[in-house]
Amino acid sequence: MTEKKKKEKKAETHICHACEEVIYPEDEQEYVKTKRNTKMWFHRNCIRRQMYGSNKKH
Repeated sequence: MTEKKKKEKKAETHICHACEEVIYPEDEQEYVKTKRNTKMWFHRNCIRRQMYGSNKKH
């Protein structure tokens, strides 16, 4: 009988494409999947800031 090894999900860090800062796993984040099947990651507050024109940083 063989045991199946469970793959542990590693906490991934990404770079925000709007503010170019590190996005930590506990941050609110969103991504956009492109036609080339890549993902562009953003802080949720950066998207709001771009949409509504606020100068406030996250």
